[in-house]
Amino acid sequence: MPTSKAEAVQQAEAACAQLAPNAADVARRLVVMHWFDESVIAALLPEGTPEEERAAVVAATTTLPFVEAVPQGHAYSRLARQGLLERYQKERPEELKAACKAATTALAKGWEDDTTALEVVYCLLVADERKDAQNQLHELLVRFLERLDWERCSALYAALAEAEALSFARPLPRTADYYLLRATARGAQGKLLEALKDLNRALERQPTLAWAVAQRGEVHARLGHADAALTDMARAAFMDGRVVDALAVGGSLNRLIEEYQREPAAFPQAKMEGLSKLAECLGARGEVARLESRDEEALAYFQRALILVPDLAWVYASRGALYMNRGRPEEALAETSRAIALDANYAWALANRGRILRFLDRDEEAMADLNRALQLDPKMSGAFAERGEIHRKHGRLDEALEDFEQALRLNSLNAWAAARRGQVLKAKGRYLDALAEMHRAIALSPTDDAWALTTRGELHVYFENWADALSDFNRAIELEPDNAEAIADRAQVYQELESYEEAAADFTWLIERHSELTWAFVQRGRAYLGQQRYVEALADLNEALGRSADDQEALSIRGRTYYQMGCYDKALADLDQAIALDPQDHLALANRAEVWLCQGANELALADLDAALTLRPEDDWSLFRRALVHQALGQATQAEADMGAAIEGARKRYAEEPKDWPNTLNLALYEFAAGQAEEAERLYRQALAEGALARHIRQALSDLGEFLALRPGQERAAAVCELLQGAATEVTPPN
Repeated sequence: MPTSKAEAVQQAEAACAQLAPNAADVARRLVVMHWFDESVIAALLPEGTPEEERAAVVAATTTLPFVEAVPQGHAYSRLARQGLLERYQKERPEELKAACKAATTALAKGWEDDTTALEVVYCLLVADERKDAQNQLHELLVRFLERLDWERCSALYAALAEAEALSFARPLPRTADYYLLRATARGAQGKLLEALKDLNRALERQPTLAWAVAQRGEVHARLGHADAALTDMARAAFMDGRVVDALAVGGSLNRLIEEYQREPAAFPQAKMEGLSKLAECLGARGEVARLESRDEEALAYFQRALILVPDLAWVYASRGALYMNRGRPEEALAETSRAIALDANYAWALANRGRILRFLDRDEEAMADLNRALQLDPKMSGAFAERGEIHRKHGRLDEALEDFEQALRLNSLNAWAAARRGQVLKAKGRYLDALAEMHRAIALSPTDDAWALTTRGELHVYFENWADALSDFNRAIELEPDNAEAIADRAQVYQELESYEEAAADFTWLIERHSELTWAFVQRGRAYLGQQRYVEALADLNEALGRSADDQEALSIRGRTYYQMGCYDKALADLDQAIALDPQDHLALANRAEVWLCQGANELALADLDAALTLRPEDDWSLFRRALVHQALGQATQAEADMGAAIEGARKRYAEEPKDWPNTLNLALYEFAAGQAEEAERLYRQALAEGALARHIRQALSDLGEFLALRPGQERAAAVCELLQGAATEVTPPN
């Protein structure tokens, strides 16, 4: 390894002499560069150089013994570059200028990268491209100052100084930018008094250079001149608010404001200068932080702004909005009220206070604020939406709908207004419109909202879109695991889908947290009944009836439970009471008919089935049971008509959904009853082969057993009964 520049130059010259002419020429021109890559090497070759030769030159120059690998690509060793540069300045200055000009073109593509940008400025200076050099130096200087990157500022000044030190380079004019740059470099080195002099020189040349004023404030702060420092920072804010961002992020401004808070009298010059613009800029930075949900940062900025100027109404209003979004409504109300006390016509604050008061159920006061806000600014979409919500809450649906529609006319992207409009449409019974509006609201919202998803799920339930309803409820619960409304809704969907285990689990969750919900015990009892867990079903239903002896639904479900347990007298007692409470309960009537049939009371069964079918004429199960009663009473014509209607209805559903196993298994039973044994057996075997649930098989077995009790001697039906028995016992039946 060479130990001196002379030795390094000697070895480098010897190595270059071994290169081909093009490669040697490129190697000599690269000496001006701090670093280089393949694009720079290619830029120094003559135009039209073949790809093969270009690759050879790249390989030759990057493998020279004095070339090192660096993050940007390659670079000459320090001794070799210094020695060669001194020699070539005298021997080939124009060649070096041309090399820098060519390299600038290659490097300019990576201008956004700081290291590349520094090299571009250096090359422009060496190449005597003075106008471009000044422009890009200014851009880089502002970029580095905005983020208080003293290291990069120092590197930029070093590049400028190095370029100007070359014997053939002309120095740039001593502009304000030059002195500002040198001041930042000296400040980074701790040379504060020299930095202060340079900043004063910069301001002599350009008195409105905000960055120079701001940096002078920083230097004053580091020198302990607190009053002068805050004065300069306030002046800079008037000139260019961007400087405040940089000062607030990493400078001395925050400390100075704390000192000002402790002893305002120590800052007479700053107070005379006026701190309003500085406070406004700090507040604006806080507002940006609030909108980006950086709450703690926002609060700190708001506090600093109010220390400097305690009567900034909009800062109090913004702080109030932040508190409200954090679930601190009382503090939000105090802050917003203070803003309104400072500015009685501040429409945004009035609308925001209306929102807070609505949240606190102080609707009359909220309405007054919202009306006043809309008088001052009739184009406030949010205020119309808030007023619409108060109307909706008090049942004034037409007024609510009008306000929500006006909110959406003013701002079609107002997801909250769209969701509330959907809720009003749902309350007015316009379910299809409501569903469309909830689709729109959820699509507009940048994030999923559990309430909106729950509402849309309930609309899907109305249209029996069970899969979509489950999807919405599941997502709502994922967002809010304690969302009792969504869990209750999901449980009801599981009931409709006969997913009784899942339904029971959801109802159990509700009961554990809300044991006062009697209906939850009723519905869990129903879910247990669906699983044939009779003991648990009776326990829940007894609990519900102990609380409310006239709970019609609980009586109806308990009557069905007793019937399935074979306790016919208890079943009749409950079903009689349920029907007395609600003569329109077709299910209770059908269940009581089942009990009468088991007791051989055909006339009573027929009366109940007639009543049930008056209420639900297309209930194929009741038609089937009535057909059996007509047969038992010797009424063949009526029996044939009912059986035909039952089979027709079940076949229609089977054609639409052959894997609706309860319907398919019922149809199989009807086919047996109609003498179509082969088709009946096919349907039973299909259900067994294609995954019917065990509870469906057990219910089918029970139904077929009852049929055989009424129609004994049917060998094929008995064989199928044995087949079902075998499948049912593969899964241990519940208690």
